[in-house]
Amino acid sequence: MNQQTQSGSSIPTVRVMVESDVLVVAELYAQLGYPVEIETFKSRFMKLQNTDDHAIFVAEFETGVVVGVVHVREEQSLHAGSVAEIAALVVDVEQRGNGIGRVLMEETESWAAKRNLSKVKLLSNVNREKAHDFYRRLAYSSNKSAHIFVKSNVHSS
Repeated sequence: MNQQTQSGSSIPTVRVMVESDVLVVAELYAQLGYPVEIETFKSRFMKLQNTDDHAIFVAEFETGVVVGVVHVREEQSLHAGSVAEIAALVVDVEQRGNGIGRVLMEETESWAAKRNLSKVKLLSNVNREKAHDFYRRLAYSSNKSAHIFVKSNVHSS
């Protein structure tokens, strides 16, 4: 996935993810520690790509090399109303620090603004200190710590 940037070259453009991006985007998720079998990943993407309350954007160099992805969704609740929540933001490990995450976050904020959402929020693992510094540089603040409780295998047989 190594391409331009590494310091000084052009910033990629951002566009909506398409089916042909599935393999490279799955590889980006794996870099972040979320490996998913390709067919499963593709199936999930196909379900989300045409939903109105989700958007998945990729950052791509002029050469067609995808180096980042952001998945944002509209979340609605009684207590907070409608907000944009970033489900994932991943930049190729070889391209981090080159402004790619920033352009993906700008696209996310633009998407939220067009939908009249009052805020953008995200969850970030407590161990991802570099990511926390990145978000703070973009004027995001940490306003809560929480435990995430999960119960698996709740589907009926």
